[in-house]
Amino acid sequence: MPQLSSFPTNGSRESVRASWGNPSQIKKLGAGERWIYSTAMEGRETWFVEFDATGRAGLPLQVLTNERVQMLKPSMSVDEVENLIGPKYYELRYPFKKDEPVHIYRFLRSEHEAVCLYLHFSPTGSLTEIGYAPDALRVITLKRACQT
Repeated sequence: MPQLSSFPTNGSRESVRASWGNPSQIKKLGAGERWIYSTAMEGRETWFVEFDATGRAGLPLQVLTNERVQMLKPSMSVDEVENLIGPKYYELRYPFKKDEPVHIYRFLRSEHEAVCLYLHFSPTGSLTEIGYAPDALRVITLKRACQT
C-alpha cells in the first residue's frame, strides 16, 4: 500500500515508481497523465497521482473517501464516477439484469466504519442507484468480495 510519507515531493515518474511501485492504471489527461494506485481487492484506498506535461508529479490524493463518495449523483457516467473515486474493485451482474452492471467499492466511511458501496448502472452506463452495506471483511484475505 502506498505510504504518503514515502512520496517524492515534485517527483519525476521514475522517482514515484521507485517509491510507490507500478500504478494499477495509467490514464491520459490532456498534456499529462494520472497514475492510479488502488489497494483493491483487499484494501480500501485509491490514490491519484497526476503528472504535468513535463512529467512532474503533483501531490497524491486519496480519492476513495466518504467526502468524494457523497459527490456521486444519479446519471453520472462510469468515466465520471471513476474520475471522482477511482476504478471499481469488483463488478457483478444479476441474472435478471445482465445488461445493468453493479460496480462495487470497499472504503472507510469513517475511521471505524468500513462499508461496501454498490453503484448500479443502466445499460447505457448512467449511474441509477447508490447503495451501502457493512463490510463484513474483518481480516484481510485475498479476493474476498463484499457480500452480494
